This record gives sequence, C-alpha cells and structure tokens, in this order.
Amino acid sequence: MEYIEDRDKIINSLKSNYKVFYNLSTVEKNDPSLLYYAIINVIGNNVETNIKNNILEFVNKFSVNLVNDYNGDFFKDFKDNYRNSIFTLKEEDFLKVIYLFNSFNLSIQPYNINNYIEAYLQVKFNKEYGNAVNIHENILESVRSGHKTEVISYLNKVKELYNYDSLLESIGYTNDTFLSELYMTTTKAKSTLKTICDRTLDKLRSNYLIDNRDKVYNELDFNRFYDKNELVNRVVEQVSYDDLITFIIDNNIVNCDYFKENFIDQDMKLFINNGLKDYLTNTSKKTSKKDTRLFNHLMTYLYDNHYLEKLVDTSDLTCDKKEFPTLSNSEAYDIMIKLDRKIINQDLSALGYFISDTKILGLGNRFNKIFNELNVNYDSKTIASLLSNYNSVCSNKPNNIFEYLNIASNLGTSDIKLRTLFLNDEAYQAYLLNKPPYNNVQLTNEERVDSAYKIAREMYLRNSITVPSIDKYYFANGHKYHVTIGNFNDFSQLALGELTSSCERNGSFYADDLYKYCLLNKNGFNVVIRENNKIVAKASGFRNGNTIILNQLRDNFYPDNKSLVTVMRKLSLDLVNLSNKHDPIKNVIIGNESCMKDEPTKDLSKYLSKLFTNMSKLYCDIDYQKVCLLTSDFYPFNFHNTKDTYPVLRDCVNLETNKDNMNLIINHYHLLDSLVKKVNINNISIIDYDVTNINELYYGHDYYLIIYNDKTYKSFILNNSIQATDEIEIILNNIKEKVIKK
Repeated sequence: MEYIEDRDKIINSLKSNYKVFYNLSTVEKNDPSLLYYAIINVIGNNVETNIKNNILEFVNKFSVNLVNDYNGDFFKDFKDNYRNSIFTLKEEDFLKVIYLFNSFNLSIQPYNINNYIEAYLQVKFNKEYGNAVNIHENILESVRSGHKTEVISYLNKVKELYNYDSLLESIGYTNDTFLSELYMTTTKAKSTLKTICDRTLDKLRSNYLIDNRDKVYNELDFNRFYDKNELVNRVVEQVSYDDLITFIIDNNIVNCDYFKENFIDQDMKLFINNGLKDYLTNTSKKTSKKDTRLFNHLMTYLYDNHYLEKLVDTSDLTCDKKEFPTLSNSEAYDIMIKLDRKIINQDLSALGYFISDTKILGLGNRFNKIFNELNVNYDSKTIASLLSNYNSVCSNKPNNIFEYLNIASNLGTSDIKLRTLFLNDEAYQAYLLNKPPYNNVQLTNEERVDSAYKIAREMYLRNSITVPSIDKYYFANGHKYHVTIGNFNDFSQLALGELTSSCERNGSFYADDLYKYCLLNKNGFNVVIRENNKIVAKASGFRNGNTIILNQLRDNFYPDNKSLVTVMRKLSLDLVNLSNKHDPIKNVIIGNESCMKDEPTKDLSKYLSKLFTNMSKLYCDIDYQKVCLLTSDFYPFNFHNTKDTYPVLRDCVNLETNKDNMNLIINHYHLLDSLVKKVNINNISIIDYDVTNINELYYGHDYYLIIYNDKTYKSFILNNSIQATDEIEIILNNIKEKVIKK
C-alpha cells in the first residue's frame, strides 16, 4: 500500500477506490473535497445519491473540526463505526443530526455556566482549604501522638464555624467527657468526631461555594434588560427615522428568523419601507391596528436582542432584570481565565480546555480526565455512539449537545426506562448527569439508576405523612407558584438535589440519609415549588413534635429569591393552620443559607439542642445560632413522636392528546405496576404501543384511560385502586355528557 502526501494524488487515488495511506494533518483546514472522497472511499464508491448528499453536507459543515487538532482519533472511530449508520439515514433525519451541532447547541447555557463555575470553585476550595479537608485525619493524628494542645486548638477552630455543643449534649457528652473518651480513642468518641468534622467541612464548603459563586456572578458581564417601555419611548423620542432605518439595514434585521417564524416578514418589509415613518411621526397617534402590531413586533425583537440600547444613552434607565448570556466557548474560557488565571492554568487545565474547545467532532482523548471525574466518557467513541444510535439518543429528548453526548455514553444502561419513570425530562436529565458541584456521590451512574427504581417503588407505596399535604397556588410579586407537599408519585423529587445544586442526592457522602428520609420516612417530606410547570425551588424537611425543620430553601437557577421566601412564609402559616388541634404544628424553622441568607435570624441553640435525640445520625446543616423563623408563634418547642398522620396527595387527572407523548405515559404506568409487583427492572420492557387510533389519553395517580377514535375505551388500573375506578367512571360520565350536549 502506497503512502501519499500530495493532495491531488490522494483525491485521484480515492476516486479510483485505491487504498492509500495519507496524513490528514498535512491537509489545509478548509479542504472538504479530500474528506468527501475519503469517506466515499471508506463506504464504497457505489453509494446512492442521497447518501452522497449527506456526506457532502457533513464535510462542508465539519471539515475544519475534523482536520484541526484531533490526532486522527476521530477519523479512526469514524471509519470503524459510521459505515452503515449516519450517512444512510434519510436526508431529513440526517439534517437533524447536522442541526445538533449548530452554534446554539454548542453554546454554554445558564445551567452549564452554573455547573462549571461551581466545579471550578470546588477544586479551588480543596486547594485553599486543604488542611480543613483533612481536619478529621489531622485531629486523630494529634490524638494518637498525644498532642492534646493541638487537639484543643483544632477543636476551637472547628467551633468557630460549627458549634457542636448541642450535638454532644444530644448523645450524652459534655466537652470534658468527649475529650476524655477521644483521648482513649473509644468508638463512640471517634464516631462523634467524624460527625463533627463532616458537618464542619460541609458547612465550610457550602459557605465557600455560595459566597464565591456570588462573587463570580458579579464579575460576569451579564446582559442587562432595561425597562422596556422606558427604552422604547426613548428610542422613539431621540432617534430619527433615517437613523433607525440605517441601523435596521446595517444589522440585516428585516431578514431575521423571528419575523419569518411569525409569518410577518413580508408585512414587516412593507411596514419598514412605507409605514414606519408615518407611525413615528404621527402626532395624533391614530394608527391602524396592523401597524401598531408590526411596530410592537419590531420593538420586541430589537429589545430582546439588545439592539435598542445601542441607539440611545441608557446610563440613567432602570435596569429591569439580568439575562444570563448564551456564551460562545471562547467567551466562556475568557471569563474563567479572568476569574483566576493561576488556578485555571495550573490546576484546572482540563476544565479550561473543556470549556474553550467544544468542537465535539474531534475531541480526542485529551479530555478524558475531567469527563471521568464527571462520570461521563466524552471521547470519540462516545461521539461514534451518538451518531450511530442517533434515534435511540433522541428518544430520551436531550436539551443540548452535552446531554446528547452524555446519553450516548450511557447507552446500554436503563436510562430509557428511567426517563419513562420520571415523566419529567428536566429532572431525568439532572439525575442522569448528576451535575456538579457536589462530586461526593459514592455510587456509580449505573448504581444510581438501579436504586432510583427501588426508591420510587417505596415512595409510591407510601400512604401517610405527619404534616398536612399541600397542593396549592401561591401568589407573590406578580408570580404564580404551584406548591406541593406529600405527592410521592412525583418522581422528579429524586433529582431535587441535582436541580438545585444541593448535596442532598442519592448516594451523597454527606446527605444520603436526609435524601432518603424525606422521601420514605413518615416524618419526612419535600416542599416542591413550580412556576409554569417548571421546578424553581425546593426545601427538604421533617417534623419532630410540634416543630417542622426545613434544611434549606434552594433555588433552581431562579432570579427572584424574595418571591420564594414570601411563598415559604405563606406556606408555613398554612401548615400551622391545617394541623390537627390535638397535636398541632406550632413552629416552622429553616436554615439561614441559600435563598434565606438575607433574612433575619434568631439564636435557638438552647431550645434546639435536643432536637436530634432520636435522629442523631440524620444530616442537617442548620446553624442553631442563626435560624430563620417562618412562623411567629414560636415557643415552646416540644419534640416528641407525633401520632398525627395525613393522607398523601393523589395526582390530579391529566389529558394528553399528543401522540408522541402517549407511548411514554402508557409505558410509565406499566413500568410502575411492574415495580410494585417487585419485577426485576431488567425483566421490564419498554413497548412501542400503537397509538394511531387513540383520540384522548386520560391519566391520574394510579391509572390511565384510553379513548379511541371510535369512542370505545380501555383502562389500566394499578394495585386494584378503588379510587382509580371511581375517577375513571367520572371521566367517562363527563365525556358522555359532552356527547349528549353536542
């Protein structure tokens, strides 16, 4: 076999189906022709026209990335894996693949920024607080060495951050007896020391991440949205028609996709050429509804895309809100460099490369270290898996290229079943990706997926809770929030930690016990806050006697924390008012961190020192000296095992008419039914049901009801539920009444 380096000779040889060696690194970056014939050569020259079209589209799109700095890894995998996959797709499917790699999907979205910054701060914390990270081992070493002065010095520093007196009291220790037994290295004293150190370290880490994350966000150059009415009025008053027209032409605004997508592009061109001047100069303000509508569309586009502020001085205008930027990869890298050049260059080079170079096609193996730390394998074989299994990956409905790659790397696990269980794509993706900052999860991805089914089964079978169930809308500052407590058929609760950057997640070294307690124990629960059906915040809590303790109010990248605090105060009053009179809830308290960090606090350490007498091993990072009171009627605290119980929530009835979603919903109930019957997850199948003749699909807590096009119906009920039978009968009667009225 001949080795050739001359470009023209390579192409002629490839056209002749002649097998040759060649060095892609010697080829100019923008040379799709060679790549085109190389791929044709690999597949075989006798290929159909549509396949050749796909190949040409591919090389025109990706030739730069393929030959730029990948050392041949991708092309090797390409030859090994794509022969009968990507190019043999139908053209419309192939274009979907191409669309994956457009600039929007390759850009870093807000939650990506959040995760990268917190991962960056996590490593920075370990560097700056290396001694604190090892404080438990340091104290034990001083104990073994008999250096009592060092031990006391260490513990005094610990107490500055975490006052552990209440913990000692709850397990029968004084400071002196604890030290005495610690010097004797008793099992109880060592276990207590471990608890103290873990809580101290977690508090130190949490404080560091929260404090420094705010500093980082303040350094980012976020786009600011000014008050729209003020800005539009200023443009109308100060910008001449000629200047505005020139600006519109220079920025090619009239041809933007926004107008095309709203089918007003032709009307907009006519309006800008003929009607805009009259509209701006019309002092009587008598304009047609059509012109007003077009003017509003034009201003909305200019406002949303930050064009208006380029036309006038905005220094004295009201800043209405901040917008997280959609950053290009180079912009994101520049920001990280700006934050801490030394740390990035020396300790986080892999993360820096990851942010700066997401060309995807041609990642090679140099990123494996950072991806392995995130439990994701983003090497070129993963990309091969993505393109070879494109339709399977898409069935999981990922949101961006990073999620596409992660799902591709996890093919072969039970991820499709997991999505079927969740019925919530955002929560499913968060759980599957197990995002930073808390890389303290001690389970593998496969173990986390498997255990999710076991936890879901126990959640679903749970029938009581010791606080009133809540299913209510709350209004705050113009927002409408849907708040639930006690809906244990809402499996998105499995991913609340991932959604809100909390350490409380499945398999967490620190908070696995609280995670499971809130989902499975009769005294535990989660407050889930939604806006427009999206989870925006959560608080994990439990009841002890007449008191409800909420760990923290954590937001899901939500900008209006004040409104969330208002909702929690209203909710706490409802919990008090709805509780039974013979053993009422009197107190609702919450930790003074995250969303509550700016709220007033009280020192309740003397009242709460015995709170964990019966739950000393349960993780909770509340500082008793700084507790936020959500209700005002607060004393006395009475900790006991309440006998009050309340029924859990039942899901409301939902109607689905979208056939793409019907299959997923039907499979959800059969999967849940199998889990309840203790069928092994590996023996449960996801079935492609025929939904073509289904007109409507109703579904509730433990059933679904299919209404076919011919008005016949079929129902499926879990666990012989009498309530399900009653609800199905009501639905059928309502349908019958509608038919009669027609």
